[in-house]
Amino acid sequence: MKKAIIALTIIICVVLIFPFAINNFLSQVHYEANVEQWNTIQQDVLGDNDMINRQTLVDGINFGFGNIKANGCGPIAVYNLFKMAEKEANFIDIICEFEKHGTNFFGKLGTDPFYFKWFLERNDFGVKTYFAKNKFAEIGYQSDAVVVVYAGLHGGHYQLMYHTSGSLFQCINPNGSISMENYVGELKNNIVFMFAINF
Repeated sequence: MKKAIIALTIIICVVLIFPFAINNFLSQVHYEANVEQWNTIQQDVLGDNDMINRQTLVDGINFGFGNIKANGCGPIAVYNLFKMAEKEANFIDIICEFEKHGTNFFGKLGTDPFYFKWFLERNDFGVKTYFAKNKFAEIGYQSDAVVVVYAGLHGGHYQLMYHTSGSLFQCINPNGSISMENYVGELKNNIVFMFAINF
């Protein structure tokens, strides 16, 4: 019985504590370099709307064992939501927070959606999760913004969108205008859900 308790304790430490310790260490190691790099590229990255419109421009910013350019659409969506809501936002602090607590597989698989939702709620955003794709447009029309999250064999993405007029939604990162039906229709082989956000 004692061996089983010891084995269970070791498993709990490896599964829960080890990843937290690694993520915390990485966020501390990366912070200063990320600040320096952000100060260098910020002018080229931020659009006229003071948001990050193209993730591919965010080069050299670390995120876990990966980087923001490849796997940082979650923190970018959070930063852009703060800007939309006219809240104070420090991109590097947001990355650091997600790097410590909100990555999937040390950032190589992007952002943890549960932490994404919790972080927004903690910062006074109203967030609801929806899985019925046929309701996304209707819910999106009534929300300040939505984030459509998809994951599949070829990757995933956190797509920030807001309703503009008629059936069209404006996408941020990457930018463009599309109907929700067409956007979701392109994701038929993926797991898809949506966060409806009000601020």
